[in-house]
Amino acid sequence: MNTAHRFRRLAATLSPALLAGTGLTVATAPAAHAAASDAVAKLPISSYSALAVDNVHQRVFVADSNVGYYLNSGTIAVYNFEGERLTTLTTNQAHVSGLAVSADGSKLYAGLRDRIETYDTTYTVSYLGDLTHRPATDVTHTVTVGKAPTSIALTAPEEASMSGGIEITGTFTAQGKALPERAVLKVVREDRLGTGTLSSVTVAADGTFTINDVPRTRREVTYTVSWPGDDLHNGSTASAEVYVRR
Repeated sequence: MNTAHRFRRLAATLSPALLAGTGLTVATAPAAHAAASDAVAKLPISSYSALAVDNVHQRVFVADSNVGYYLNSGTIAVYNFEGERLTTLTTNQAHVSGLAVSADGSKLYAGLRDRIETYDTTYTVSYLGDLTHRPATDVTHTVTVGKAPTSIALTAPEEASMSGGIEITGTFTAQGKALPERAVLKVVREDRLGTGTLSSVTVAADGTFTINDVPRTRREVTYTVSWPGDDLHNGSTASAEVYVRR
């Protein structure tokens, strides 16, 4: 099967899904020619916002805008021209509004809420040879590299008093390559008087941290702890609610 035919085949299966808007699916053959045994798989996204095609390496990138909340992370599902899902990328707490692929297919550009994220997609391996071996022909392999996930877990009391204050403990975990320095977390407090940013907290070497606060008013107080991410890691966020009495 030639490349042009494979692309037409995938495009034919994607088009009805994109028009549907939600509950997107991708099939391995056009509906007009699909047999009962053809596989149909649900795309791992809830809404469609952008699509890009890499004709060089025969990849299709489909983005989920995920606009339910401004801190939601977008999703980019990666398929080959046969309709097989290769991987899924998760953006760093930002909606995906557009996708583009470089002319040589080596980079994927994702337009996010406040920036453009770049993903390298190609590696080239070479051997220059030695006194007894000839140089080897370069081999290029295409991979889609996503950022490593991070997570924040919080432990907070259900109730506290204004005089006694509030202590929240937590754990920050980052997978993949170790961070070059300890993570600094942003802490936001929301109560009936409004929302404000508290002092940042630095994560200890074992990943733990502690937040101490004296609430300024009674009733529900929500603490949101977040890390923005870096070039190799996705950001993360977590919240805890405490009821404050006198």
